[in-house]
Amino acid sequence: MSVRVPIKPNVLEWAIRKTGAPVEELAQSSDFKNIIEWLTEDKAPTVRQAEKLAAKAGIPYPFLLLNEPVQDEILLPDFRTRGNISITNPSPELEQVINDCTARLDWYVEFARDEDLLPVALIESAHISQSPEQTAIEVRDALGWVPGRYSLGETAVSKLSAAIENTGILVMRSAMVKNNTKRPLDQGEFSGFTLINNGFALIFVNAKDTKSAQLFSLAHELGHVVTGQPGISAEHSPKSELEVERWCNKFAAEFLIPATYFGEIWSEEHSPTDAVSRIAQRVGASPEAVVWRGVELGFIPSGNAQSLIKECSYDGPRKTPDGGNGLNNIRPRIGQRFLAAVSSVIGTDLLSITDAMYYLGTKNRETVRDLMSPREKSA
Repeated sequence: MSVRVPIKPNVLEWAIRKTGAPVEELAQSSDFKNIIEWLTEDKAPTVRQAEKLAAKAGIPYPFLLLNEPVQDEILLPDFRTRGNISITNPSPELEQVINDCTARLDWYVEFARDEDLLPVALIESAHISQSPEQTAIEVRDALGWVPGRYSLGETAVSKLSAAIENTGILVMRSAMVKNNTKRPLDQGEFSGFTLINNGFALIFVNAKDTKSAQLFSLAHELGHVVTGQPGISAEHSPKSELEVERWCNKFAAEFLIPATYFGEIWSEEHSPTDAVSRIAQRVGASPEAVVWRGVELGFIPSGNAQSLIKECSYDGPRKTPDGGNGLNNIRPRIGQRFLAAVSSVIGTDLLSITDAMYYLGTKNRETVRDLMSPREKSA
């Protein structure tokens, strides 16, 4: 006779929520066909079924035996969401990504101390009382970022990621949890977030977004790093949260679309449509972002914005396919700086191969070995 596991209804509901799937969908699986009866306590799951549920929910099996659900509120100091709205019911995928990035940054801080690396100079190098535009100019110069140098698509995003990483900041871009194509991220839930820990920082960007959106997210999150401000958090009032977000948005706008650059191209083109399209293609931003930048700078009347956006409806190339677990797709998910750090100490007392597999998000030793090899140049 199978051993049954009594699970408290509130714990069971919590575990089901963390699977990210509706009860009706779970009930279609042979492992959870009696899940309705579990909820009504007419029947309890077997040990095997409970283990399957824990695995699908991404939680340790013993958590199901508790009297109350484990508190899983996201305690993230900086959080950029769609519409700058705080998330009170995060998806299991978002929780996992935050946990993974937190673990990576924690390890990197230890690595930096062991290697005597200096803290990132850009962290808290400015304050929101300062001009976001002037700060953007200074940071852009420090990074050597030249608006208009790179075209649309992956080039602009990867180049800006590399420029940010050159300052000591970790940058990771992914459309999924680890390398699991069955656990995609929701672009409607969040665009990116930033972690800061003892003088080091990690920027994560949701690669489900368009390339133009990813580019803006990189610049926006860089603003959070520069100010060292938490952005959206339960510890701050809505007014202060909004103030930080507005500052970072202005910072990102000037960083990517400088006022002087906008004015130069605007004066060269015969029509607003041509000017917007040219600026968007040059700097890697969406036409909508360019139009509102033009409104902000006084080049475009606010009443003309929506019609101009419709005329310039092209929003840049969509993200490239996730591409499974190919090495060229895994590297951006980890970031070149983090990968280089892992490569330099793997197999030593500072990082075992097993731990490296965990941080790199793979269960395959062969993949780890290939990632450690010098990157081949594309033809």
